[in-house]
Amino acid sequence: MGILNKILRKNKKPTASVFVDFEHWCYALNRQFRMKPDIDAFYNDISERFKIKNMYFFGDFTEPTLNSYSNDIRRITKGLQSTHNPSNHLKKDYTDFIMLDYIYQDLFENPDTDVYVIFSGDGHFSSVCTYLTKNKHKKLVIYGVTKATSMDLQKLADECILLPDEKAEQRKYYKMIIENLALLDSKDKVSYPTFLGTVEHVARKNNVSEDKIRTALQELLESKVMDQKLVRTTKKKQIKILVVNWKEAEKAGLYSKK
Repeated sequence: MGILNKILRKNKKPTASVFVDFEHWCYALNRQFRMKPDIDAFYNDISERFKIKNMYFFGDFTEPTLNSYSNDIRRITKGLQSTHNPSNHLKKDYTDFIMLDYIYQDLFENPDTDVYVIFSGDGHFSSVCTYLTKNKHKKLVIYGVTKATSMDLQKLADECILLPDEKAEQRKYYKMIIENLALLDSKDKVSYPTFLGTVEHVARKNNVSEDKIRTALQELLESKVMDQKLVRTTKKKQIKILVVNWKEAEKAGLYSKK
């Protein structure tokens, strides 16, 4: 029986409390990469690895940008904490203060929690992270946005995950390409989107390197989301153009009919 208990304990997921500075995630991701938070992917990653005891999202949800994610957050947790401050004082750090208070309260109320997951790039959290790891001997997982996360936080963490990861960033380029071709497809004017022409146009429009768009487009062709076919132009010239398999694009979550 003792051996069985040891095996069960070994296979048991560690418990975790999760604290998300949603202002950092949302605004920094848009500023650095012009991307939106993938809340479902984040939740799936955390819940697959840990047994979540508490999960909180902090931010001024009176702001339209943050408020647009409220329903997505409430779908995975009841812990949406609006940090709107009607006062003109301390507005900049108000979310940090409330989030810190919740972390310390959780430490007091749930001393047996194994892991603390903190999603923030702010160096203000260095002190509480030190306290979690050095004084309370908790495992610390830091999530943050690439190029917007304090190096102090990264060094304190047992594990640091910076977003977007390579997969998420690549999907962004896929969507740029599909959206461009969907726009061409919706116009009455006949168009002939070639491989090179599409790479140049999408890269220029989105201020992204041509190499990244070229790689993404090649992967879309290999995955059969897109294909190429020979057509004859109005000038009776034969060229190879790009064609989207819209059903496959929709299945991959890269396109949706409006």
